[in-house]
Amino acid sequence: MGIRASTVRAFALSLPEAEERETWETATFRVRDKMFMTFSEHERRAWIKSVHDEQRALIAMDADAWFAPPMSARAVGLGLCCRRSTAARCAS
Repeated sequence: MGIRASTVRAFALSLPEAEERETWETATFRVRDKMFMTFSEHERRAWIKSVHDEQRALIAMDADAWFAPPMSARAVGLGLCCRRSTAARCAS
């Protein structure tokens, strides 16, 4: 089903030393200048830095909310659907 972008933002900003910055005309979230999350256009998706084990576990737990984003083989990330869209619609 997805989660509200405002809830994702509030959680990200609750982390110690986290800050929000606008970069590439969208919200990005960082700790000590290292980015850990960004929203897609219109805050429809959140891209979150993760490791392969987290990615697989969260997708297995709730494939309607979490998905593997289309990133390069070097980068590991996790996609989270925001609002009310299925993962299939959200990932496209």
